[in-house]
Amino acid sequence: MNSNLQNQYVSKLRAFSEILSIFIILISILFLMGWAFNIEILKTPGSDFSTIKSNTAFSFLLIGIIIWILQEKRVNSRNILIARILSLIILLIGSFTLFEYISGINLGIDQILFMEPHGAFQTGALNRMSLVAVSSFLLISISLLTIDKKEKGNFHIFQLLIILVGLVSFLIVLGYFYQTTIYPILNTTAPSLYGSVMLFIIFLAIIASRPDKGFMKILTSKGVAGVFARRIIPSIIIIPLILGWLRLLGEHMGLYDAEFGTAITIFFTILILAILVWLSIVSIDNIDVKRFQAEENIKRQAELINLTHDAIFVRNMDDEITFWNKGSEETYGWSQEEALGKVTHKLLHAEYPKPLDEIQEDVLNYGQWDGELIHKKRNGDIITVLSRWSLQKYENGKPLGFLEVNTDITKRKEAQNKFKELVDELRRSNYELQQFTFITSHDLQEPLRNIASFSQLLERRYKGKLDSSADEYIDFIVDGAMRMKEMIQGLLEYSLVGKGENFQPTDVNETIDIVLSNLKRLIDENEAEITHERLPTVTADSRQLVQIFQNLIGNAIKFKRPETQPKINISAHLDTKKKEYIFSVSDNGIGIEKQYSTQIFDIFKRLHTIDEYRGIGIGLAICKRIVERHGGKIWVKSEYGLGSTFYFTIPINHLNS
Repeated sequence: MNSNLQNQYVSKLRAFSEILSIFIILISILFLMGWAFNIEILKTPGSDFSTIKSNTAFSFLLIGIIIWILQEKRVNSRNILIARILSLIILLIGSFTLFEYISGINLGIDQILFMEPHGAFQTGALNRMSLVAVSSFLLISISLLTIDKKEKGNFHIFQLLIILVGLVSFLIVLGYFYQTTIYPILNTTAPSLYGSVMLFIIFLAIIASRPDKGFMKILTSKGVAGVFARRIIPSIIIIPLILGWLRLLGEHMGLYDAEFGTAITIFFTILILAILVWLSIVSIDNIDVKRFQAEENIKRQAELINLTHDAIFVRNMDDEITFWNKGSEETYGWSQEEALGKVTHKLLHAEYPKPLDEIQEDVLNYGQWDGELIHKKRNGDIITVLSRWSLQKYENGKPLGFLEVNTDITKRKEAQNKFKELVDELRRSNYELQQFTFITSHDLQEPLRNIASFSQLLERRYKGKLDSSADEYIDFIVDGAMRMKEMIQGLLEYSLVGKGENFQPTDVNETIDIVLSNLKRLIDENEAEITHERLPTVTADSRQLVQIFQNLIGNAIKFKRPETQPKINISAHLDTKKKEYIFSVSDNGIGIEKQYSTQIFDIFKRLHTIDEYRGIGIGLAICKRIVERHGGKIWVKSEYGLGSTFYFTIPINHLNS
C-alpha cells in the first residue's frame, strides 16, 4: 500500500507502543520489588493464584527495555546491538528453563535471583516459570531479533511469532475472566494472572511498534481495507467476549439453560455480523460510484486536451521574428506589430531542454526538431508549449529561417497530472477492493463457517428435543448462516470480476458446451430443451464468458413456468455499424415486469422471496460487471408470464474472427 494511505494511526500506535514499553518496565520493577521485600500483592493477586516468578519478572524488564530502545526514532547500530544482546539473554533463560522441564535436571537458575518458600500454590518447581512463559519468551526473543528484517507480503515473521504469544496469553486471561480454574499440567507451574496479562501487553507493544509493516500496514491505512479492519476486528473480539460472559452470567443466575444460551448467542453474533457485512457492501458501492465519477472526469479532461490553439511564427537566422499569426497573439498576448523584429528567446524568455545552438544545429542538419519549451506570456504567465521547428530555405537551398509552430499544452499538462491522479485513485480503489477481499475471505468467513457448523451440529443434536419455538429458532440460525455465507461468497466473486484473465480468442460454441456440462444435472432434472445457432469466436475472458452464460441459462431454468418444459435458445448476430456482436438468451419462463427490467442488474436485488426461489440476487450483477469489463452492455426484454430475452454485447477488435 502507498505511503500516502498511511495516516495518524501510525504515529499514535508508535506512541502507544512506547508508553506500553515504559509501563512494562515499571510493572516489572514492582514485581521484582515484591520478591525483594516479600510484598505478596506484588507477586500474586491472591492466595488462590500462582505467583509471578522472579525470572519471569526479570525477563519482562529486559523485554520492556528492548521495546523502548527499538522504537523507530531510537533505532541505531548501538541500540540494535544492545537489543540483540538482551534478546539472547531472554532466549537463554527460556532455553535453560525448557531444558529443565524436558530433562528433569535442576540447573539452579530458577532461584538465582530470589528464593521461593515451599508449598507455593500451583508451582511445579520452586520459582520456576510456567511452560507458557517459557514458550512465550522463546517466541518473543526471536520476534525481537527479527523485528526489522526486510520482508515482503502481508505478514512478517516477528508479527506471526508475537501473534502466537498474544493468542496464548489472551486464552489464559479469558480463563481467569470466565473464572475457569487453570490446573498445572504434569506437575508444571500454572501460568500466573500477572504474567499472562503482561504477555498480552507485550504483544500489543511489539505489534504497535511497527505499524507500517506487514498486516499492520493494512490496519493503519485510510483505504477501505483499513476502515473495514478497524471496524470488524475489534467487534469480532469484543462482541463474542461480552456475549459469552453474559451467557454464562445468565446461566449461573438460572435465567435459561445452556442450549438457549447458545442459540441466543449465535443469533446476536449473526445479527451483528450481518450489519457489518451490510456496511461493507455500502462501502464497495461507494467505491464503484467514485470510480465511475473518476472515469467521467478523465473523459472531460480528454476533451480539454483537444481545445488548443496553435501559435505560428517565422524567424530569420538571427532569431528575429518576421511573421506572427493570430494564434500567436492569442497565445502570448503581443500583437503582430509588437512582436515583429523581436528576438524570440528574449521576447518569450524561452527555456530550452538543451542549449539553443544545439537545437538549431539539429534543425540545420535534419530539417526539423520538436520538443517542449517553457515560455512567458505578456502578462507574466508561464506556459508550456509543444514546439515544432522546420527549416525554411531559399530556392538555392540556403537556410532562410525557421518556422515554429507552438501548441500551448499547459492545460494538457495540468490535465495529464489530473489524469495521473485519477488513475492513481482508480489503482488505489482496485487495491482497496483486493484488500477488502483478503479481509473478507480470511476474517469474516471463518467465524461464519464456525457459526454455520455449530448451528448445524446444534440442529442435529437437539432437533425435536426442545420445544417447537426452539426448533424454529435453530432453523432460522442455520438458514441465516448459510445465506450469509452465500452472500459473502457472492460478494467476493462480484469484487473479483475486475481481476479476470487476459482476453484471448474464445470460441463461444465451446463455451456453451462447458456451460451445458456444468448445468447437466439441473438441465436433466427440469428436462430443459436448450438450442443454439452456430456462434462466433470473440476476444474475451473465456472463464468470465462461461459465468455469463451459466448465470443466464441457470436463471432461465430456475424461473420456469409451472408444469412447463423450459425451452432456451442462444443466438448471436453481428452489428457491423457498432462493430460488436449481440448475443441473446431467450426462454419461455415466468418473465419480468417492465418496471424491474433495470433493477434486476443491481447487486443483491431480488424480485421473489427466498421461499419461492433460492438465490442471493447477485448473478445478474456479476454478468453486468463482466460485460462492462469487456466494453459491452447488457439488457433484457420481457413480457410478464411469457418469457424473457437477455441481450449483451461484446465489441469486435482485430483479434475477433
